[in-house]
Amino acid sequence: MDLVLEASVDRLEGDVAVLLIGDQAFDLPLAALPDGLAEGDRVLVHTSLGRIELDAEATEAARRALGARRTRLLASDDGDDIIL
Repeated sequence: MDLVLEASVDRLEGDVAVLLIGDQAFDLPLAALPDGLAEGDRVLVHTSLGRIELDAEATEAARRALGARRTRLLASDDGDDIIL
C-alpha cells in the first residue's frame, strides 16, 4: 500500500530542499525532487514508491490563498507607521 504524504517546500539551500510535513522538516537532495521545484511548492511524497511529485493544483491553491490574504492586509493598511 502506498502511503502518500502532502509536503510543502519551505526553502532551497544549495543542492538541498527543506520539505515540511506537518511541523516536521526534512532535508532532501534536489536531485531526488522534480525539476524546477521552487519555495512554496506543494509536493506529494509516495513513501512506498520512493517518488515525489509536484502537486500543481495544491501549489496554485496555496498561492491564490496567499495572494488573497496579502490583498486583505494591504487594504487594511492606513499607511501610518507601526507603533510598537
